[in-house]
Amino acid sequence: MTEGGEAFSAIEAITEVISQSESLGQILRFSVAKLSQALPVSCCWIQLVDEADGKLTLAVQQGFTPEMTQEMAQLKLGQSLTGLVALHGKAITTADIAADPRYTLKTPSQAGLHSFCAIPLSAGKKIVGVLGIASSAKSDFRLQDVILLNILGRQLGVALGRAGLYKEARERLALVNKLGRITYSRLDIREVYEGFAEELRELMDVDWATIAFIEGDKLRFVALSTKIGSVWERGELLSLSGTGIEWVAQHKQALVESDLAQERKFCTGEQHLKQGVRSLVYLPLMTTGEVFAALIIASCRPNAYGQRELSLLEQVSTQISSAVDNARLYQVERKQRLELEEQVEIRSQFVTALIHKLQTPLTSMLASGGLLAEQVRKEPSLGRLAQNILDGCHSLEAKLDELFDLAKGEMSTLKLELESLDLLLLLQNVASRFSPVIQSNGQSFTPDFPSSLPWIEADGERLEQVLTNLLSNATKFTPRGGSIGLGARKRGSNLVIRVQDNGIGIPEEKQKRLFEPYYRARLGEGERRGLGLGLTLCKQVVELHRGKIWVESEEGKGSIFSFSLPLAREEGASSQ
Repeated sequence: MTEGGEAFSAIEAITEVISQSESLGQILRFSVAKLSQALPVSCCWIQLVDEADGKLTLAVQQGFTPEMTQEMAQLKLGQSLTGLVALHGKAITTADIAADPRYTLKTPSQAGLHSFCAIPLSAGKKIVGVLGIASSAKSDFRLQDVILLNILGRQLGVALGRAGLYKEARERLALVNKLGRITYSRLDIREVYEGFAEELRELMDVDWATIAFIEGDKLRFVALSTKIGSVWERGELLSLSGTGIEWVAQHKQALVESDLAQERKFCTGEQHLKQGVRSLVYLPLMTTGEVFAALIIASCRPNAYGQRELSLLEQVSTQISSAVDNARLYQVERKQRLELEEQVEIRSQFVTALIHKLQTPLTSMLASGGLLAEQVRKEPSLGRLAQNILDGCHSLEAKLDELFDLAKGEMSTLKLELESLDLLLLLQNVASRFSPVIQSNGQSFTPDFPSSLPWIEADGERLEQVLTNLLSNATKFTPRGGSIGLGARKRGSNLVIRVQDNGIGIPEEKQKRLFEPYYRARLGEGERRGLGLGLTLCKQVVELHRGKIWVESEEGKGSIFSFSLPLAREEGASSQ
């Protein structure tokens, strides 16, 4: 029916297009057009197999009537001659379709077609499509024509397989990336795991799925998605020993159980089988080379997970390991934080209750001591004793106030009463109040303020508390003859206040803990004094003002305690 030279020229041209083009549509269209020219045929077409639907779909044709195009747009596998070719993978040739009982279509005969030849397109052992030709002549196609079609069919099968693999790889990559984005979208993996499992169900059977964290010799189910119920609940602890997760952790590789009805390798197999599970995949989730968790996917169908599914799941497990590890660390940190917050609250409630219990008798003591001091004022010795009692009560009251402020800070109930504040005036008042106290200790005092400072939004009473604490510490740890300074400067968008002394200084290893609650550093030869709360309260107050506090000190040379306060957004008038 055709000269061999023209036919093989067509094969060479088609081969070149297949090798150069990445467009499957272009390859198929060119092949059909070239065959239609090289062979004396009335029409030529290619149909592709859709395994999921069990259908044969028309991909490209030349020479069809509109009615033929409509009827052959989609056929069932096994329907008519081309359907049989796709189903059994064997070529079919007939001289007259009208006389062939296997041919069940109507429109090709109505279009005057008689002779027919169709061959399967194969990618490896898989049938991916059908290449067909038909003619109005009532005679068989010659053997060399069928050979020619088979040669072309093998090449088109490779092209279709390559395109299918590329498409599958691209879909896989898109899915893996999507699954990765889902797991990275929340630190609590439980919130997104159902969506993760639903996406995975698009590509494979997933009737039960979980992520289990390894916690010592236990494992904990932290995320669970199921269509069949579950023997174990989310959050439940289970012994690690004898489980598939233990095996995965030891061998650091995936494991497939193909059919639990035939073989159960682990202690959990019986429970899975009773639940309806037949096949499982265990996948290690690793960080820094160690298995910290496992992803488990299960199906009610035996042999549900072959090499294709395992390859995809290994990609997925690698992709999500980092996100799941972050979620694990978040859970650990969250648990520790909640435990710490509970401990702080219990301690703060205890301290608050203790303070109230002590304040009641202290109030009576202060009132009685004040009255007693008035009554014995004319008796010097009794007056001194009464005043000592009164001073002791006032000191105890101040310490209780500090303790109460610390408890409020720990419970986040310490509040500021912010106002537009003239900081220079506050500093001058504090300096005037402390100057005689410092001088009575045989120390010199040097206030160092500029002529004006910007106003700030602050709680004046709390800032005075900070300054009083820092100056009291400076006088306490500076010997007679020493000097103490109080200064302030504007630095960028902050005001920095500084209390400086040339006292005994603080060793470097103790400076890091100075602002911790109840920490009392032993400095010099003196005993530890106070409750160790003053600097902690200073830090709380400064940080509530959105500022910072720090210390610079050298043992034997003195210390500088500084803190910064942000300027008001719109600076008020400067102090004059």
